This record gives sequence, structure tokens and C-alpha cells, in this order.
Amino acid sequence: MAIVTRRTIRLGDDFKIIISIKDRNGVALDATREKFKYIYKDVYNNTYEISYDGTTRINNYVDGGNLVGVFENYTLSCCVLKREAYYAVADTSFADGKWDYGDTQLSAIELTRDGGTHEVEENIVVVDKVCVNESLAVSKGDTGAPGKDGRPGDTGTPGPPGRDGRPGRDGKDGISVNTLRPLFVSRGAVWNETTGFYELNGLTDITEEQMIQIYNQTSATLIGMDWNEKCLNASCRTNFESNSVGRYVGGLVSMGTFAVTDMESIIISSQDISPFTSTNITHMFRNSIKLRNVIGIMLANEQRYNGGAFIGCKSLEDITIKSLTRSIYLGDSPLLTRDCILYLINNAENT
Repeated sequence: MAIVTRRTIRLGDDFKIIISIKDRNGVALDATREKFKYIYKDVYNNTYEISYDGTTRINNYVDGGNLVGVFENYTLSCCVLKREAYYAVADTSFADGKWDYGDTQLSAIELTRDGGTHEVEENIVVVDKVCVNESLAVSKGDTGAPGKDGRPGDTGTPGPPGRDGRPGRDGKDGISVNTLRPLFVSRGAVWNETTGFYELNGLTDITEEQMIQIYNQTSATLIGMDWNEKCLNASCRTNFESNSVGRYVGGLVSMGTFAVTDMESIIISSQDISPFTSTNITHMFRNSIKLRNVIGIMLANEQRYNGGAFIGCKSLEDITIKSLTRSIYLGDSPLLTRDCILYLINNAENT
């Protein structure tokens, strides 16, 4: 594992980032000359652009050998920003003379309402997903070990991420990605030897890379009482259960916790005797269009705010809500099962 630094910025503060650009093969390019476009988005799809088209620079400048991105007068809300990246690198092997590619991922920039600019260190497993690194998010893994002959094994499995940001390769004595398996299993995942996939939260076809992504994005986020926007914009398929203990398994407030994610299944608590309890679930699952089920009992008798919690959840089939005391909008979820609706009605406090 590696320590990745995420910078938290007080909402409204001006700030700058240093941008470095690498091609698809991990080779560093001269960021001051390359054409690119970054679109930063918040949970409400408000955007902020940093780009260079070969003529005009938008919200960036060159300082010596550095490419500096500038955030000023931006209209973004509090969250970990998602970044869409687009590149057009000169390459004569393509008919049009340029290599067009891009990616979409969470950035290392988090806008918060309280406090000033500071760093937050997180333990994560690094995967080869980043073609371009911001100075706020540079993180390297360890090179996979070679085999006995000093060369990568032909039949070895991929090793942990390398220092160049790419997975190391494994020889006879190399470090296999299997070394991560006990870590995933300790958090509730099951490795199925027959199918060659992990199983977690009802999903039975999770690949090694997807499991690393789940670990990266959720293993150290749902801690303590504050779940506000903790998994906002997550691109993984599901999450690990919170390690929090006690009556409040969930946060006292959980606004936008799983909003705009690619998650298909979400676990909020596996403990019936200690269900998820939150006073504010506003936008908690909003626009997570792939979400099919939420595992765990959501105790609603202490909820004061639940506006928009399930807006846009068009694939939702099952959620267990107990002791409901106020109306909750589920009109965007036509696939909810009969048992789910009956449980909600029969266990509401106002019926």
C-alpha cells in the first residue's frame, strides 16, 4: 500500500495546482506544450475548465518548466471533485498525427466548508489508472519482484503496482497480486476459486482490478460519525462495510454519501441490532443510476431531512427502511420489489 495525499480546500478559497502529463505508456511529456482539457465537476455537475488548445490557455499558465492550473471564482459545491481529462498528443503513427485519449476519475481535490487548505493522508492500493498526475495526487507503488532468472515470468500473474504507476509483473519468485487477497477477504470479500472472481455484497463477478478499486475508494472513508459525501462520485461497483461500532453505525449526518456513483450494491450495515441511523440523508444516493440494492436496515425515526435521497435511482430494487416518520420520495425507482414496499409500510411509525 501507499500513502496518498488528498488536499482539502475551503470552499471559495483561490488555489493552484501543478499539473504533470504522461502518455498512455507512462512516459513523461512536456506539460507546458501539450494540448489538454480538464473538466472538474461537483456532485451537481457544475463544471470548471482548465485547458490549452494550442493557442488559448484557460485557467492555467506556464511558470518556468511548470504547468500551473488556477482555481479562481469557481462555482463548485463541497465534495471531492471528479475530473474528466482529454488529451491530443502529437503522434505520427496515427492518421491525423495526434493521439486522442482521456479518462474520468476522482481528483485529489476536496472542497470543504470548514477549515483551510490542508492535507489528508489515506492508505490505499495504487492501480494503473492515471495517465496524468496532479501534484496534489502523485502516488507510486512498489515494483513487482522479478523471477529467479531476473526476468518477469512468462506465466506469472500481475504483481502490485510499480513505481512507474503500472502493475509490476510476477515471475517464479515474484510478488503476486494474490498477496492482496487476504486484505480483501479480511474486509468481507470472498474469493471463489471456481469462478476466479471475488464475491461481495451480492456481486459474484468482481475482478482483481475492480476489488482494488473498491478498496481504494471505500476502505478508509466510512469512519466515525460523519459520512457527508464520503463516497461521492465513486466509480467502484460496491463498498466495504464501515468499521464504525456502536449504535450509530452510520454517520450522524450522511448528505450525498453515495451520490452520483457507479455502485450496483451498497452496504450500510450488516448488524440488525445496530442499524444505520442518520439525522440527515439528503441526496444520500442521488443519481446513482446503477444502484440495485442497499444492504442493511436504515432506521428512520431520527431522520429530520431526507430530501432527494433516492432521486435518479432508476435501477433500485431493494432497500430496508424502518420506523419512517415522514414522507420519502421513491418515484424514480419503479423496480422496487413488493416485499420492499410492504416492509416500508408495515414498519413505518406513522401508520
